Amino acid sequence: MSQTLPEKPSLEFLRKQAKERLRQLGAGKLADAQLAIAREYGFASWAKLKTYVQELGFTPAQSLKAAVCDSDPARFKSMSGRFSRPVLPGESLTVSIWRADGSGTAVFQTTRQDGTVVIDRGRMQVRA
Repeated sequence: MSQTLPEKPSLEFLRKQAKERLRQLGAGKLADAQLAIAREYGFASWAKLKTYVQELGFTPAQSLKAAVCDSDPARFKSMSGRFSRPVLPGESLTVSIWRADGSGTAVFQTTRQDGTVVIDRGRMQVRA
């Protein structure tokens, strides 16, 4: 049975849940408790749950930095893209990212929930 995440979940909240689960079990590894928590919320792994929570509320630029630069702003070099449609404040957007092998470049596209592309030809350069 899947639980519903709080409206504004935090990693701290989820880590505390996992540690409490570990204490309740009295044995095992923290990773096992984290996996159990992730599955209760409908995620295949702790990493997928963690990524989901980290990306909630991110702007497209923050999502790119988290995914491509491991959230290290020092690795960020440049970013470009073309707005192909207007974006309104509060609109839900999806950022799709493709990394070029070893080149330090990632390409991205941002869409609305209906699939309309709003940022096209996105490129992000990062330092190794």
